[in-house]
Amino acid sequence: MKRILLFLLFLSTTIYSQNLNMQNGSFTRCSGTFYDSGGNAGNYGASESYTMTICPSTPGTYVQLVFTAWNVEGEPFDFMTIYNGSGTGGTVIGTYGDTSPIPGGGCSTMTNQIASSHPSGCITIVFQSDSSLQYAGWAATMSCTTNAGGDPLPPPPPPPANSVCGGSDPFCADAGPLEFPNVTDADCVPDAPAVIAAQTCLGSAPNPSWYYIEIDQAGNLNFTISQTTGPGGTGTTLDVDYALWGPFPNAAAACADFTLGDCTADHTCTGNVIDCSFNSSATETATIPGAQVGEVYMLLVTNYNGAAGYITMTQTNAGMGGAGSTDCTIVCPTTTGVNPSCGASNGSITISGVNPSTTYTVTYLDDGVPVSVNLTSNAAGNIVISGLNAGSYTNIVTNMSGCTTATSNITLSGGIAPVLTSITNNSPICTTGNAIFNLTGTPNATVTYNINGGAAQTIALNAGGTATVTVTGVSANTTFNATSIASTSAPISGNGLSATGGTTPANATGAISTLGAAATAGNCALVNNAANILTITLQHTVPAGTAITVSIARDTNGGVVNISDGTANLGFSAGPNDVLQRVVFTTGATTNTITITRTGGAVWVDGVQYTFTNPGCSVAIANTSTVVVNTQPNAGTDGGVTICDNSVAVIDLFSLITGEQAGGVWTRPTGTGGTFNAGAGTYTPAAGATTSTFLYTLTGIAPCTTDTSLATVTINPQPNAGTDGGVTICDNSVAVINLFSLITGEQAGGVWTRPTGTGGTFNAGAGTYTPAAGATTST
Repeated sequence: MKRILLFLLFLSTTIYSQNLNMQNGSFTRCSGTFYDSGGNAGNYGASESYTMTICPSTPGTYVQLVFTAWNVEGEPFDFMTIYNGSGTGGTVIGTYGDTSPIPGGGCSTMTNQIASSHPSGCITIVFQSDSSLQYAGWAATMSCTTNAGGDPLPPPPPPPANSVCGGSDPFCADAGPLEFPNVTDADCVPDAPAVIAAQTCLGSAPNPSWYYIEIDQAGNLNFTISQTTGPGGTGTTLDVDYALWGPFPNAAAACADFTLGDCTADHTCTGNVIDCSFNSSATETATIPGAQVGEVYMLLVTNYNGAAGYITMTQTNAGMGGAGSTDCTIVCPTTTGVNPSCGASNGSITISGVNPSTTYTVTYLDDGVPVSVNLTSNAAGNIVISGLNAGSYTNIVTNMSGCTTATSNITLSGGIAPVLTSITNNSPICTTGNAIFNLTGTPNATVTYNINGGAAQTIALNAGGTATVTVTGVSANTTFNATSIASTSAPISGNGLSATGGTTPANATGAISTLGAAATAGNCALVNNAANILTITLQHTVPAGTAITVSIARDTNGGVVNISDGTANLGFSAGPNDVLQRVVFTTGATTNTITITRTGGAVWVDGVQYTFTNPGCSVAIANTSTVVVNTQPNAGTDGGVTICDNSVAVIDLFSLITGEQAGGVWTRPTGTGGTFNAGAGTYTPAAGATTSTFLYTLTGIAPCTTDTSLATVTINPQPNAGTDGGVTICDNSVAVINLFSLITGEQAGGVWTRPTGTGGTFNAGAGTYTPAAGATTST
């Protein structure tokens, strides 16, 4: 029974214990943590020689190790080799000792996590250590991936700018302790040049951080330099070493012209090396004796341990007799802005160059309205004010020691979206009228539109924000479709906001002098062989194609510079010496800086000025308005017919008028007799009817008018002269014969004539005949 229990206990350990310590054997894992033999908290042992194979618990996958900690002595003493497959006969994935297996660690060229690409999905790990030093070892997360050879790694971040002399950061000390992030092994930064380490006291210069100091008050300066893993002196102390050079006219001159000397452990130095220390202490003391106003000194601080942390530098003799001071204006924050996108409040202002992870009070005017906010800088030493609209942000002040009076101005543009507030029209109108659309929106904005889905057209709103579109002679409903609206920006002007490099770079900021003015050290920065590059930061980020006027002059006949934004370039080497000229440099890319680089002699730079207009903010819209067009009724042309009263056929009234539109209504305003069918538009006259009129009416919808036409039916009676008759008389009958008595049923009003016969008297008017003697027959 004990044997079974032991066996079950062994199975439980094998299946459910996910973590592995380095040992001999084969294991199946797709999760857990892989440690050195000392486990999570201990060091690995002396004289170890282990071979371990890890295979995937999920078929068809590959074991992957993601190292999160690595601390071994390195080859040839303590190191690890990882093989593809289930033994040491497979290909070598990598050997790790001096080279770290942590992604990006030790500046490795790894592009994927460490994983098997063998069909089995297994890896085999061999670790060997000697008998001398034992370190904390490693930790790695175990997983299984479907990617043979491991999951791809993201590209490493760029190294800190101040890891080389040319990117040195400004530093001041007399305003109190200032703290900066250090350079670490994870930054993949090469050591400082070997010649610098060889000719100073530094045995090596790993993970270099470069700073420059400018003297504000002459005297001696003593600095304490310390390094810890946490801010404010917290965390674990880290070995810090340094070398100090000077004096130089500026930081660029220091990087271009190190006069190397030698420096011993007792701080005895030669050449431009002022002070140096190379030992295992986390706190060092540096000294600059007899510094003079305006001198610049270059400081190299190294991080021998390589762990991430912070460097704190403090002047320890500030305010004491004979003590000098540093100029803290060189470390005052710089300010840049990001314009909001159209119609959004996603603009931002970044204040760079403050202490990392520190809370500051930032005050500014937002289009003249005071704002005060408490913001904490990030680990890179940047404060970001986010969620901003387009506008003018002025008098931006950060309560950083020594910089509370330094202000900056930023204009953010492009964020105010134009709007089309309304479209009104003159609907309804009648056929062939004019459709009129009245637009109201953002003043001076441009509206893109079409009529009934036709070709795109544009119209600009006036300064009052209105415009009218008229479509003439329309015959059907007409729709105005607004598809977009674009605003225009007012011109923005600016100068240099700040400058670095050159001699007295501040002289290259602000308004420029008049054309032809004298160029002197009092109003210009000097670019010469000791200060090869002057970089001017503009007040705004300007678009490509911006014309920047540079106020500039030669100081020597050989003065030649190149003006550049990194894309476009313009050479300058003309005009009389020391007399300001103006040249126009056109930007080739969106930028907020230009550089002026010396290629010969010396050149004065007074500053820059520019004017630009940001692109209008365009917003897609879908505003529509329809003018309803009502048809003008046409009841046709009046007409009629004349019939005899014995015509009893049905009369089609529509045939009596011409050109009429359908849908009208028939009425009979006059006449009687017969049958009238208004619905069918017919009339059947009755006997004895005389005249009837019929009205055809089409009712108009405003503003169209009602139209009518008249159909007239005239009915004439059928004459009746009666029934033929006659009389026979004797020729001796001379009495008057009444001719009407000879016919029957006659109507009055007829005309009597005597077509035949002679003799006697015929009275046509009275209708009588008196025969004469001898007459025979008369009709």
